[in-house]
Parts: sequence; structure tokens; C-alpha cells
Amino acid sequence: NLASNVMPGEVIEFTKSEEAEFKSTGQKNIEDRSRGVIKIYNAFSSSSQKLVATTRFIDESGKIFKLVKTVTVPGAIIENGRIKPSFIEAEAEAGVAGEEFNIVPSRFKIPGFEGTPKYETFYGESEKNFSGGFRGIATIVSDDDTKKATESLTAKLFNNLKNEITKKIPPGLHLLDPLKEIAIESVKTPQKGLRQETFKIEARGKTRAIIFKDDDLEMLIKESVLANKPDYELIKGSFAPIFKKPEAKLEKGSAQFIVAGSAKLQSKVEIEKIQAFILGKKFGTIEEFLKKNGAVASFQLKSFPFWNLKAPSDSQKINISIK
Repeated sequence: NLASNVMPGEVIEFTKSEEAEFKSTGQKNIEDRSRGVIKIYNAFSSSSQKLVATTRFIDESGKIFKLVKTVTVPGAIIENGRIKPSFIEAEAEAGVAGEEFNIVPSRFKIPGFEGTPKYETFYGESEKNFSGGFRGIATIVSDDDTKKATESLTAKLFNNLKNEITKKIPPGLHLLDPLKEIAIESVKTPQKGLRQETFKIEARGKTRAIIFKDDDLEMLIKESVLANKPDYELIKGSFAPIFKKPEAKLEKGSAQFIVAGSAKLQSKVEIEKIQAFILGKKFGTIEEFLKKNGAVASFQLKSFPFWNLKAPSDSQKINISIK
């Protein structure tokens, strides 16, 4: 049980976004009014002119549009006795619903000024098409559409975050599944009842995890297993850790878990001391020395040429191998 020990770790974190297009399946009887922007010109005088919301504008084909909000058209600029029209942009809406009000760029008059000098000197122009007008049964984005699409996209994002954090772990570092956190931070969905055949959803998520070095874990295991066995050493690769009760505190950058398992140990053979002793010694003396060494289970002595029964005095000519 290594739960009481401490080793260094590192918190990694990254974010990812996903976007996808889905089909709308909702059906509804729609009556939408076309909308667009009108540039309202004042070529009448240097005085400003207030136009209240619902002020009517009529295009050259006789279609009526109304201001959405109250605006004040600035006064014209007078230069060398000549009038230079000023303007303000304002949103206008068709008087009734229908696609026929999705008009191309047009010129407008203000019926309320008819019969006065302002009728010809206050006018409007649109530079872009009006759009959104519709009347009839239409395909819309339903609640069920957004719910299913959100579930699908967030599930995909969740899996991608899960897979990518595993790929981003460098060699030699370890990640436990319970020590990571995946969260969907935001989901952008279209307006409820929006009239369109397809719609897009965007989702953004974040994953965080605490990772640690395999070498640090091995060192921790050695310290624990060999704490009361100074004459032994851990056989490398003999310990297969089992992690129990992992728990992460990502906000604090810490985690805890229990490591269990079994390890194989071997006696610690002090090669340098053995080598120093046997320099120039006869085989009989070396054999007696090794028999008394508790760390050595068995041994075999070889020499070249074979009749030489004495160890060399040069350490470079002595080779000691442990099995």
C-alpha cells in the first residue's frame, strides 16, 4: 500500500471544438414578414427629422414597409447654398407576411409626407435584398431536432477529447482514467422555430488530467518494497502495478491512489567489492570467498587458458556477470 507516499505529478489541459450540420424535421404554418435595411435621406433642410416606429415606406411597386424602431434623420449639409443630403440606416419590416416582399434593392417614398415638400426630399434606398418573408407550411428547427443534434455532437466531442488526451501523453508518462476530467463547456444551438432546411451546432469542451512519470512510480515502489530489505534489489520489470481507489483533485493539482501488486527481489551483489578481492587471488581462495557471500546462490569460475588457476591482477581482464 503506497497511499501515504508522495511523488511529483503534472496537470495537463486542452480544449477542442466540434461543429456539425443537421437536417431540420419540424413542420409549422409560418407567417413571417420580410426585413431589410433602408438608408433614409434628408434632402429637405438642415433640420433633423424624427420618424417614429411603424412609419410607412412604399417602394416603386406599391409594397408597404414599416420602421421597426424610431429614428432621427440628421439634417442635410448646406454647402455654398446647396443642399447635400444626409442619411441614417434603419431596419424596416414588410406590412404583411409573404415571400413577395423579399424585394431586390429599391427606392422608397414616405406616404405620410405626401402632399408636402418633404415627400420628394425625404426618401429611402435599400442596397441589399429584403429577406425572411414567408407564408405557408415550412420546415423549421424543432426542439427535438436540437436535442438530438446536441446529444450526437457532444457525445462525439466527448469521445474525441477522451482519445486525444491519451494520444498527447508523452512516452514514459502514465495516465489513469479516473484521474482525468472531461467537460462540455458550451453548446451553440439555433433559435427555436428557425425556418431553414438545415442547421449547425457548435460545441466546445475541455479535458484535464493528472499524469506522472513511470520512473517516479518505480522509484516509489522500490522505496516501499525495499524499506526493510537493504540487502536486496528489485528485479526490473517484475512489478505489475494494480491501481486502487484513484481520486483526483484537479483544482488543487493533486491526486491519490493505492498501488498494489507483487514484486520479485534478488540479493544485492556488490560486484566492485568482489572484483577488488579476487585480483591476483588463486581459484581456491576465490571459491571460499564466494561460498561465504550470502548474496550469491551459486557461481562458476572460468579462465583462459583453462590451466590458469589464478585471477589476473588487471581488473580489465576480469568479467563478472550476474544471472
